[in-house]
Amino acid sequence: MKKYYYLVFVLILCSCNKKDNNDIPKDAKVTSSGIKYVFHTKNTNQKTYQKDQYISYHLRVQTENETLFNSFENTNQQIKQLILPDSTLGSEWEMFYQCAEGDSLEFWIAVDSLKNKSGILHPKIMESEGYVHFTLKVLKIETQEDVEKNQKSEFEDVQAQNKLEIENYIKKDSSFKNIKSTSTGLHYQINKVGKGDSAYVGDTVLVHFTARLLNGKVLDSSQNRGEATELVLGKDSDVIKGLDEGIRLLKEGGNGKFLIPSHLGYGTQGITNVVPKNAVLSFEVELIEIR
Repeated sequence: MKKYYYLVFVLILCSCNKKDNNDIPKDAKVTSSGIKYVFHTKNTNQKTYQKDQYISYHLRVQTENETLFNSFENTNQQIKQLILPDSTLGSEWEMFYQCAEGDSLEFWIAVDSLKNKSGILHPKIMESEGYVHFTLKVLKIETQEDVEKNQKSEFEDVQAQNKLEIENYIKKDSSFKNIKSTSTGLHYQINKVGKGDSAYVGDTVLVHFTARLLNGKVLDSSQNRGEATELVLGKDSDVIKGLDEGIRLLKEGGNGKFLIPSHLGYGTQGITNVVPKNAVLSFEVELIEIR
């Protein structure tokens, strides 16, 4: 399984609240490395975080005068990260290893310590003095095996839902008279076979296409632009998998319709404000030329 790393401390200021965020409670405990901390919730029934586990959490990062990052503002903005630091003592990661699932805490680290030991490169931290104030809420801790199992289950659920959406769409669209499907889940209908060659991975092709969501919304259309589109098959940055596979089912001069499930399209991420996550796509494609 691939290990995905997500940068926690993005170079984005979430807000600029002008107040002193370094009022450290008198009862704060101190680690041997000098980190001051207070647990608000401590789950003693669970094991603490271990290296190579996945951890989902909310985090707020503040300097003396500003809030630099705050995922608490959006409950859907939780962070999932596989943490693999070489060294943790004296850095923000030290406290992650003290946490179990459900724990919540605040901790304060001297700026000078972070400059030497942390991966945080935010210029506002580098310019600040005193302490950086962290607020952490651990939502979930999972092993890689758990994550793989959950991802497989979610993938299967989405595939089943996409298949049902495609079947219902075909029933409602009378233009589908001879629909077929491939082993990958792509559904297609060749309307005109064409008399030229078939395209293969690595070929540069010239196509006309119209892409839609199943609700009929047009996402893009080379016909509307009045100019055919040149694509390189097998090049991920040019062609989504389902369209790539569909074009290779056509011969030069042919055209067809393709219904592309989300795992062959834009997947669980979609495209912000354009393609919803897990969306099935409809493509009408004419293969004009293989170059």
